[in-house]
Amino acid sequence: AWWVAVLSLLWAGEETRAQRAGCKNVHYDLVFLLDSSSSVGRENFQKVRQWVVKLVETFEVGVDGTHVGVVSYSDRPHTEFELGAHHSAEAVQRAANAIPYRRGNTRTGEAIGHVALDSFTVQAGGR
Repeated sequence: AWWVAVLSLLWAGEETRAQRAGCKNVHYDLVFLLDSSSSVGRENFQKVRQWVVKLVETFEVGVDGTHVGVVSYSDRPHTEFELGAHHSAEAVQRAANAIPYRRGNTRTGEAIGHVALDSFTVQAGGR
């Protein structure tokens, strides 16, 4: 069920922080895909959004560092912000905290397709 995935992600965040402590010089193009559909619910969406905020702290976000983007989805995907739109972890965290809960149907396949085809292009900030 969905709560198992959320708990796994929360646990993985702590493990990831410890693993990344020694490799801060590794930089990524990282797009988070957040389910904002009615099946998740407002409270759980807020928990996942907070997980993103905490996980971003473990990366060196910057022009020459890790670039972070977020896509949320329900009836359709919404690019909340593209890769490299924010040049600090704090800016990414502020933007992530402002992502609205949208409700609606769960169209995961469409959202994955959007990320795969659109989120990592040069036009969308990919490197």
